[in-house]
Amino acid sequence: MKVKNITNSIEIIKKEELDTLFRSYERTSGLICKGVTCLDLSNLSNFSSENNLTGASFLIVYHFHNLDKEKRFHIGVSLLYGQTIQSYSYIWPSLFYFENEIQKLYGITIYRHERIQKEIVEKSQASFMEKSYDGRDKISVETESQFEKGIDVVNLNLTEYGIRSQRANFDMAVHGKKIVGLKASQEGVFLGLEKLFEKINIEHIRKYISHVNGYSFIPYQILWSETLEKSQGFEIGDYENTKRMLLYEFSKVIENFRYLSLSFKVIDEVDSHLKCREFLNQFKLLLLEFGTARPHPLVVSPCSETILPEGWKRKCSLLIKSFTKDFDKLKSNITRLSRVLELSHIRSARMNALKCGYTGLPLRSFGVSHDLRKNDKFYLYDELELNVPLGINGTSYDRILIRLEEVQESFSNIIRIIESFPIAEGLREADSFSPPANDQIYYSYCETSSGEVNFLTALRKDSTKVDRLHIMTPTLRTLKIFEESYHSSDLDLMVVDWVSLGMNMEEVSK
Repeated sequence: MKVKNITNSIEIIKKEELDTLFRSYERTSGLICKGVTCLDLSNLSNFSSENNLTGASFLIVYHFHNLDKEKRFHIGVSLLYGQTIQSYSYIWPSLFYFENEIQKLYGITIYRHERIQKEIVEKSQASFMEKSYDGRDKISVETESQFEKGIDVVNLNLTEYGIRSQRANFDMAVHGKKIVGLKASQEGVFLGLEKLFEKINIEHIRKYISHVNGYSFIPYQILWSETLEKSQGFEIGDYENTKRMLLYEFSKVIENFRYLSLSFKVIDEVDSHLKCREFLNQFKLLLLEFGTARPHPLVVSPCSETILPEGWKRKCSLLIKSFTKDFDKLKSNITRLSRVLELSHIRSARMNALKCGYTGLPLRSFGVSHDLRKNDKFYLYDELELNVPLGINGTSYDRILIRLEEVQESFSNIIRIIESFPIAEGLREADSFSPPANDQIYYSYCETSSGEVNFLTALRKDSTKVDRLHIMTPTLRTLKIFEESYHSSDLDLMVVDWVSLGMNMEEVSK
């Protein structure tokens, strides 16, 4: 888990300079655009005055990560009320749904039509044309995703594959036997967690942060705790630091077993599916010892150092050791499963995995060696010798093998952490949250089994509420390329790609 104060690190440039800059980034190797955030400057007057943004209504912030240099940086551009901005999803498809969020939440029009961009992109002041222009008659998100006329639309729900934990369904435009269009949607009501976060006291956010992804709730809880602790200047001790590292590795085991189980279920590997479910259920039982909070137990709390449940480390260690023989058998069986070797929604030769927004395990399945625990060390990972398993072509088979290797790696890490666990002494807890003396902006990130999660947290001066908590999830980052790149008549392959990538519609609806 990493948290950085970027209040004074955002490079703010002029709107007319953005296109030239991003075109130069297009040729930069090893560069990922992790997302784009919109900040409403009306509530951040202190930040606005310090950055000469008085009079501006919004700040659009693009988040970049150069893997070659292991450098993260942020580019900002201010907008007046009514101004528009060009879409850059044609360079980084990972931006598409983040740009949609901005349009829906702030009413800022983001043009994807080249002619319209040329007409207005260079204007530095909001004009009548920008304010009155109705993008629906020329281009919009809806018209971009509409299917061609004269073709059949087939609906597929994951529940048809026995996957009831995700209420995700797909509409596929089919021409004969060929899928020519795909879009994903979710049943149910939009949760609007980010809008909820802006209305409640900052100390209560920890109760709701797990709803972003129920599969990976532990990393979300820890990342939010450390973001708030950074803003308070609260430093955790050795015991709490080691505890969070243990819980993080524990979460990686649970997440990987869950996605392995779903993958095996889809490809009809019944024995492997049931064995993974057995492993998963045993680990989930251990979580119940942290309490009965619903829907997910609170395993950590911001600005608070707590002791693990009595006997929890011993039970965890015994459980892992009891799995060793069965897990080795499971692993050897899957490596012979040649019939899933070619399962992939797209070939790596046809895409740039970095520009598409793949991070973490999905990125490693394409052969890119990058693991936050090794490349951007946190906790005590500098004391562990980590292996980083890699794939070749980004296929489902690559991801299944990597998940198996990472489970084994996490087993080893958990045992080593438990064996050297420090004594709990001098544990501290903050009395209450202290509002910041000035506007503050924090950028936090961690890796889950489906990719990297990023938080942009804007705190208002003298306020007990967040001005903005933007959560950039792996699924939202890669959903567009998934929809656009899948062209196959075999629906099973599309579903196994979805689950092996670790995609989850909870991360889209938020």
